[in-house]
Amino acid sequence: MQYYLQVIKLRQSKWLWSIAYICCMKLLLVLLVTVVVLLIVAIGTLIYFLIKRKRNAAIISGIISLLLGILCISLIITLSVKTAKRIQSAFKPKSGTAIYTAIFNKPLPCTQVVHILTPTIPRIDVDLLFHVKLCPEELDRILQQNNYTLERVAVKNLHDHIPLVQTDWFKPQELGDTLMVYHAIIGNGDQFLFCNQLKTELFIRDIHD
Repeated sequence: MQYYLQVIKLRQSKWLWSIAYICCMKLLLVLLVTVVVLLIVAIGTLIYFLIKRKRNAAIISGIISLLLGILCISLIITLSVKTAKRIQSAFKPKSGTAIYTAIFNKPLPCTQVVHILTPTIPRIDVDLLFHVKLCPEELDRILQQNNYTLERVAVKNLHDHIPLVQTDWFKPQELGDTLMVYHAIIGNGDQFLFCNQLKTELFIRDIHD
């Protein structure tokens, strides 16, 4: 559920970055036009002084024009590079481990995120799903973070807990005849942990409705 909220914020961030990118491009265009206008004025001033045979004034005007052009072009390049890097970073998808860490904090070295399914449409896709290989110590670490209730559920009674979304890997029913199902209410949602008896394999269903 926590990451569901982060997904919404991420989408909002992407929209903001898209708007920022458009505004930045407009700003760069304005800067470019300004540079061209200033250079034209500077060159015109240089030509004027040359015609009037004012050599010193012409040299000063030429130096100012050169410095002004270098400064404006450097500013345009710097803004373009920084904007491109930030937008690329904003749109870069997070790894399964990064999402897992965002929800449960830094995992122990024994943890391996095998599969993940993130929600794509707010208020329609409500399930965030994980398949994790782990050790008993990692499960204990997770359980310490919220008030989970434990229920031992037979596979034949597991259908009420299985999400409607279809995947070819979210199959907690394959963990054994009886599963340990941990449940916690977190904020406005529910979190279910389906674990085998050895506490070495875990399916997570994080629901935000």
